[in-house]
Amino acid sequence: MKKKKGNFFEQYVDKIVIGISAMLSLGLLWVFVLSNPYGQEISGRKYGPSQLDDVINREAETLQTRLDAPADAMSSYGSRLVEFEEKMRGGIAPVGSFVPPAPGFGENRVEEKRRYRLPDIPMVADVDIEAIRTVVYVPMEKIDQEVSYGNVQVKRDDIDLVTVQATFDVDALNKSFYNSFANRRLKSSWRNPRFVKPVFASVELQRSKEQADGGWGQWETVGPTKVNNLGKLLDVPEKVSGLQAGLGLDFRLNRFAKYDVQSQLLQPEPYVFASPRQEWLTPTLHKEYVKILERKEQEERREEQEREKELKRSRVTTSRGRSGGAQQSARSRGGGTARGRTPSGTSRTGRRGDPQIGRLGGEYDDPAARRSMLAKARQKTLLDVKGELGDVWILEEEDISQRKDPITFWAHDDSLTDAGKYQYRIRIGVFNPIAGRDWVDGDQQHLDQQVILWSAYSEPTATVLIEKMIHFFPLATNVGEDNTDSVNVQVSKYFLGRWRSESFSLKSGEPIGRLVESESARSASRPVMGRDGYDDYRAMEGMEGGSGYALMEPTEIDYETGSVLVDVVASGDWQGPGGLKRRQFREILYTSDGVNLEHLAIGSRYWPGQMATAYDKVKQDEAKKPFRYVTFNANTSIRKQSIQQRNSRRDAMMDGYDRMDMDGYRGSRDAGGPAMRRRPPR
Repeated sequence: MKKKKGNFFEQYVDKIVIGISAMLSLGLLWVFVLSNPYGQEISGRKYGPSQLDDVINREAETLQTRLDAPADAMSSYGSRLVEFEEKMRGGIAPVGSFVPPAPGFGENRVEEKRRYRLPDIPMVADVDIEAIRTVVYVPMEKIDQEVSYGNVQVKRDDIDLVTVQATFDVDALNKSFYNSFANRRLKSSWRNPRFVKPVFASVELQRSKEQADGGWGQWETVGPTKVNNLGKLLDVPEKVSGLQAGLGLDFRLNRFAKYDVQSQLLQPEPYVFASPRQEWLTPTLHKEYVKILERKEQEERREEQEREKELKRSRVTTSRGRSGGAQQSARSRGGGTARGRTPSGTSRTGRRGDPQIGRLGGEYDDPAARRSMLAKARQKTLLDVKGELGDVWILEEEDISQRKDPITFWAHDDSLTDAGKYQYRIRIGVFNPIAGRDWVDGDQQHLDQQVILWSAYSEPTATVLIEKMIHFFPLATNVGEDNTDSVNVQVSKYFLGRWRSESFSLKSGEPIGRLVESESARSASRPVMGRDGYDDYRAMEGMEGGSGYALMEPTEIDYETGSVLVDVVASGDWQGPGGLKRRQFREILYTSDGVNLEHLAIGSRYWPGQMATAYDKVKQDEAKKPFRYVTFNANTSIRKQSIQQRNSRRDAMMDGYDRMDMDGYRGSRDAGGPAMRRRPPR
């Protein structure tokens, strides 16, 4: 039966409700079920809560596998230094508009074929050498261009520092470079001002050691010292091919031309000395310094002897005065003195201060005494020698290419560890500014690839002797209660700037020397810990020089020699003219390697001359007073100190001459004329 016709909404309302409900149900199904609203997105995909743990575990395993696998090989870096230098020489092309390239300046630049005669390098001259044994501050960190010697941790250590000094004719070198690269015979386009100014590239020091047969070993090159901050910059390759993997020639020329490199290259600073008994000076000046010290010590010994004699005379006079006091009183009442004598401080010509005595005073009336005083006034002092070192340094404001006087340069060797005799030779090198350009003329083509143009080596220097830093001296034998022989052996070691000795009573099979507590530690009443792990014994007095802490001595000293006493045997030799006198003595047998036996006489009268000399040196050094160590700080540059001393000395001289000018002016004004005095050049 058909439905009755009626309102459309009434006819289809049920269907509409069912449809809307179905759509809402599908939406809710999608939102809360099918679209996984509680899932998490990992690597672009969404996972439900039940799947998250499995996915995370798989990702972790994949990452662990990749971490455990070897690293991928990286592509090697190829140097583009040559390309960079070519672009720097070619200039920068214009940007923004097209400009036809000028002839010779295209992408493949065509350089003019030039021909130069390379300059001759003069020979070094005035070679001198000196070896100094002392205690210095050794850096405990590596020094380079970023970290200087004055800004690192240091420790005191003993060293044999050999310095080889020479002079070089800079004016002749400058003229040679000018003739090669700027003379009028060359085309104007060939005259490059960058080539004219020479730049020093290296100072090479080589040494050779005397062999057991009396000959000399091979020459070996000595590297820079541990306090040289130039480091790897000094490693300049001999050939142009060696520059491709490092810094280019143009870069090195610009870098080496700086004052900090040239000064440290030609005049490297030495170590800072911790001992006040030594000063570093150039070999020539140091020899003068040693002579002045020896003269000063002789004068002090002579004055000490005179004081002792005067003390003895005063004691004799006092004893005589007690026995003959009446006669002395009578002479005193007479008011006179012994005939021919004058009281102290007067002269035959008048009393003290009388103008008739003269400028030198009554005590210098004797012509010989006057000459002696004037000779002493003309003698150099330690301050004079130190001041001369300030005149040697290259100054920062100085242009070496304009220098007319020869330059003094040197090199150090701080790598000596074995005792023996050594010889050295030295040479100097400058950069070849046209290396690798194929611009070298004719018979010098073999130098085209040469980065450094060297001078010839100097002649071998005088021989320097490097002595051992530890000796042992058999002094006497003792017979013990068990009728076995023991030997009293003194072991002497150069340690922290001076010789120290310890005696050991040894029997066969015992090592010679061992680690012992130092004498200062045994005698100190209250040790106070100082810097560098040393004790500061403030109880000790009467010490020489230095600054800072009183002494700072070590608590232990290692006297181990590496040798073992094997036996004591009877021996003898023939002495006297023609070897006619027989001497009987005892010797120790010892070994240093466990295989070879060596022997040494017991008792100083039987020692060889070299050993006796070493023993005397040890005793002389031990007789000196202990000293305070010089403290180390960032401002202990010898270069700066000596230049400041030189400037102070010159200022003092100028002040003195200014006063002389004023005195001369006053005197000449009184006489009616102008003062005429010459001032020293600044």
